[in-house]
Amino acid sequence: MCMKIMEENKELDVVEARFLMTGATSIDFDRPNPTGENGWLSDKGWASILELSRVLPSFKGFDREFEAHLHDWERVFNSS
Repeated sequence: MCMKIMEENKELDVVEARFLMTGATSIDFDRPNPTGENGWLSDKGWASILELSRVLPSFKGFDREFEAHLHDWERVFNSS
């Protein structure tokens, strides 16, 4: 309902909404998962971060920032 209201008010970015609903559609990795093969971040999660950084201008460079602060993100991931 909120998204419909935002759409009517021309406040909804369709590309962002589509990404929110579907997540990553690509499985091609520009770079390997920085947490390793059996790490805390799944390959699907890493694919989503890579695609998010490519597709949405407001998240450009997020993949590099994520890698630079991997330890901090792991703490967030493991927090209750």
